[in-house]
Formats: sequence, C-alpha cells, structure tokens
Amino acid sequence: MTIFRKYDVRGSYPDEIDETMAEKIAMAFAQVKDLSGKTVAVGRDVRNSSPSISESVVKGLRDQGCDVIDIGTTATPVLYYEVVEENLAGGAMVTASHNPKGDNGIRFCGEMGLDLVYEAGISDIRRTYNLEHKKKEKGNLMEKDIVDGFKKKVVSSVDIDGRFKVVVDPGNGSASLFAGDIFRSIGCDVVEINSEVDGNFPARGPDPVEDIGELGDTVVDEGADLGVAFDGDGDRGVFVDENGCRVDNDILLALFVKNLVGRGDTVIHDVKSSRAVEDVIDEVGARDVPFRVGMSYIKREMIQREAKIGGEYTGHFFFRENDYYDDPYYATGKLLEIMDTKGSLSDLVGKLPKYYSSPEMRLECNNKEEIPEKIKEEFSEKRIVDMDGAKVYFQNGWALVRPSGTEDKISIRFEAGTEKDLDRIKERVMGSVKSYMK
Repeated sequence: MTIFRKYDVRGSYPDEIDETMAEKIAMAFAQVKDLSGKTVAVGRDVRNSSPSISESVVKGLRDQGCDVIDIGTTATPVLYYEVVEENLAGGAMVTASHNPKGDNGIRFCGEMGLDLVYEAGISDIRRTYNLEHKKKEKGNLMEKDIVDGFKKKVVSSVDIDGRFKVVVDPGNGSASLFAGDIFRSIGCDVVEINSEVDGNFPARGPDPVEDIGELGDTVVDEGADLGVAFDGDGDRGVFVDENGCRVDNDILLALFVKNLVGRGDTVIHDVKSSRAVEDVIDEVGARDVPFRVGMSYIKREMIQREAKIGGEYTGHFFFRENDYYDDPYYATGKLLEIMDTKGSLSDLVGKLPKYYSSPEMRLECNNKEEIPEKIKEEFSEKRIVDMDGAKVYFQNGWALVRPSGTEDKISIRFEAGTEKDLDRIKERVMGSVKSYMK
C-alpha cells in the first residue's frame, strides 16, 4: 500500500518513510501549496522516530523558503490551534495517529487548519515529491511553546458548577503532556493513568477505539463520574460512564446534538454512525448530512456548510464554536457541561434511541478496495449507499463494508433494532466478506 493515504502520509519507519523521504515530501508540500515566504507550524507526536522526522520536515520547508514555527512535541489539536489563532498559511504534524508504534507519518493542513486530503493536495505531493525542487532563500526558524495558550482556550470555553471526578488515560501519548492540567483547571478532580510519555505505548496500543485497557475498571474503583482515553497523537477520545461502561462515540455525538443543536442547524456525521444520530437530528429539527468516513473530509464539509456540529465513530468531534478543528479536550468539556445540568452520563445515554450495534471490525487483507464492490454486486437487490464503501440496508438494520483509509484492512460495522437481527445480518455479511478476502 502506498504511504500517500486519503488524509495524510503514513507508513512503517524506516522501511516506508524515513528522514530523507520526509524532507522531500515537505518540500513538495511547500511547492504544492505555494508556501514560499509564508509561515508554517510544525509539531510532532511522542513516537520515538518523530524528532528526527520532524527535523527533516522543518529542513525541507525552510529550503523552500518557508518560515517555520516549531511547536515541538505536542498533540495534533495544538497544531491546529496555532494555525488558526495566528492565521498561518499551513501546518505539518509528524504523527501516525492511532497506528502501531513502529509507524510514522505527516499530516498536512492549510489555512484555517483545513487538512489536505488525497483529492486536494496529497495526490499532488505524491506526484511531485521525487522531482528536483530548486532550493530557495532559506526560511526562518522560531521555536515556540504554545501549550499554555491552547489550555487557556479550552478552559475558558467550559462553564460548570459541579465538581466532577474524571479519570484521564493518555495512553502514554501526546495527551500526557497536558490533559490532566486542563481538567484540573476546569475544576475537576483528576485521576491520571498511563500518563508518562513513552513512544513505545507500553500500557495499551495508540488506538483506544480498539482497546481502552484499564480505564473502565479504574473509573469504578475511583468512584469517578467519567473516564476518557486519548489516542497516540491526542486528537481523539473514547469515553466511559460512571459505571465503567464504554459509550460509543456516535452515541456521544447524538447526545451533543440533543443538547447543543437547534432547529435549522446542520449536523455532519460519518456513514458508520448509529441510526440514533439521525433520529436525534430529526427530533431537534436540524439538517442531517451523512458523509464519507474521515475526519479530514468531515472537517472540510463542516467549514463549507458552516455546520454546527460534526463527528465520526472513531472519536473526532467538531464544533463551529471551536473553529471547526477536532479537539477531544473541548469535547470533554462540553460533555461535562451537559452532565452538570442534565445528570449522569449513563442516564443521559439511557434517554437516547436504542439500537444494537457491533464494534467496528478491521480485518487485514490485500484487496480492500475490491471487497465493497463484490458486496454491492451480491446484495444489488437491497438499498445500498455507496458514498464510502457499501452500506447495505436490511429489514431492521444495516451493514457497512468499506476500505480503511489508513491501513491495509477492510472495515465492517453492523446495526439493527434487535440483537437477533444484528446477529442475523452480521452472520450473513461476514460470511460473504471472508469469502472475498485475499
């Protein structure tokens, strides 16, 4: 699989991406976005290879005449904050997000923190990175610590009267640097676990969607009101309620819609999201815009439509009032505000429409693009939405089969009105998917 993905550049280090490659890619980014003479922010996550790759990205940008603000080791939302607050021409974040510890990559954005996607920027970088880029007058370099400003922005946006106890699990990733401080400043009692920065991610993998580790048990043991686990680069959160039960992020999105969205507002969500999201959007009289999977795509659509709220199943949440960029600390603050006036998280979730959903399953295969096409052929008599893969509607439920945008895997999710229907749909479709996998 190419390292040039749908919304970033990503691969194993150093086999697929190394310092030389990163420098060339950064130079191509500067050329594609015409950044010579303009200012770009560069940050990096906590992976062991990130400092050297970041140094190469900075060099490539400066050799193309870009002035660079190096914000150091941080979380991805902090980079967006700097780009938006300082009205910069763009940014580059060295990260492999939720991928295994041996991977690394680069996420690029332009003005307003608008991410490059394959159709708008990344394909051009892929096409030109191997070309000879003539060096220009070297750009300036400034190192800048912006974490305090980011923390103040989040804290100032949250207003709660109650005293909540929150368990914070950064998973040894970028959120370890400041997440606990944010919630203490909001007024919470904070219990931190796995909060020592370690690029080997020893406590659990970088992806809390797949594994929240000890978070649920710790919430119960501590008598906490809420638990949140962050991913490797600190731009996604996965939540558990006061009983230690995980709350899927699409259900949390439905909760945000119910409490923060009004009639006529626009809500954007990915096609993986539960029917509960659509039900609540209809309930509050908002405009429902289901969209393709991928935080970069959803963010772009959010800005274009000036949507009120957006989100996706993997844990990215977007708020118009927060300049559209995904920020799980802001999202957690908004959740605490709702809990402060409406009750416990379990009670709030219990009042939402109820459906039975499977976790997202991701299976390794070499023909991920081919499988959804096979599914569409097999179930051609059904209603199918092919905005992103194949979402097949059955009586009282649906199945979504789509290629992962970041890995050589096929992604599958199911939902139905009853557990029996869920099992029936899952058994029917999984048999077909496995028969097509190579």
